[in-house]
Amino acid sequence: NPDWIENNRKRNREYAKEKRRLNPPTEEQRIEINKRNNKNYHANREKRLAQQKEAKANWTPERRAQANKVKNSWEKKDKAKNPAKYRIKSVISGVFERMGKKKINRTISYGIDVKAISEHLESLALQVGKSFKWMHENEYHIDHIIPVNLYNGNNEDDFRNCNNPINLRWLPSKENQSRGDKLRPEDIEIIKTLSPEIYPKSWGGVIPI
Repeated sequence: NPDWIENNRKRNREYAKEKRRLNPPTEEQRIEINKRNNKNYHANREKRLAQQKEAKANWTPERRAQANKVKNSWEKKDKAKNPAKYRIKSVISGVFERMGKKKINRTISYGIDVKAISEHLESLALQVGKSFKWMHENEYHIDHIIPVNLYNGNNEDDFRNCNNPINLRWLPSKENQSRGDKLRPEDIEIIKTLSPEIYPKSWGGVIPI
């Protein structure tokens, strides 16, 4: 009986929710639960994805609205907790749009390490006695030292090198906007200190001056 099954699932969800409320897991238990769930998910990833796709296809408008509400609520909290992740993904998203790349699995598919970028920019902020959060809230932009337009978006190595952590830095918003895609003399001096491995392929390992 489909109705009985759905009602039984609802009762189980409500029971589990109430149980968690009365006996919330410790931080250590929560981490262990997440590890176990991640391990189970990746061991049966294709099956889980197919189940999720089928379930979403049969969602009622009310269920879809509830799912969006939960997702938006979670993202709002996560953005407040992890501003670096969303700021970096926003910058990378802009690069994707400029280069006409697909938006699916953008960071994973192209080997872009958001965590490494975050740590690099946090380190640069600490060098001037600030933090990523402070820079984020005080009109500093994340800038590509070697401008995006000098890389070939159709070349995966070029695209990945464009978003390499060492090619990113903080710039005051006004300076970044006035700079645009120009390669200024002061930028060239900085580029000379970077690894030639991240130079655009068209440069052939030599900075055009």
